[in-house]
Amino acid sequence: QAAVAAAAVGGAGRGGPPRSKLRQMLPRLLEAVGPTLRLHLAVFYLFGAYRHLSDRCFGLRFLSLAERPYRGPGYQSLGV
Repeated sequence: QAAVAAAAVGGAGRGGPPRSKLRQMLPRLLEAVGPTLRLHLAVFYLFGAYRHLSDRCFGLRFLSLAERPYRGPGYQSLGV
């Protein structure tokens, strides 16, 4: 019974990392979220692909079926 209780509390025998390692990694992962999202937004502004980070991770792109000719990216000054 003691082994069953230890497995239920400590997670022993599950094949995953111990909870102490997860607790050590969690602050680093949380710190990386902000810069990762800002980098994704910057790349989106530059290239206009992958609107969401999940789309970028899975390589999902959207197809437009509009009947207009393709135009490359155009830039003009604001207020002109």
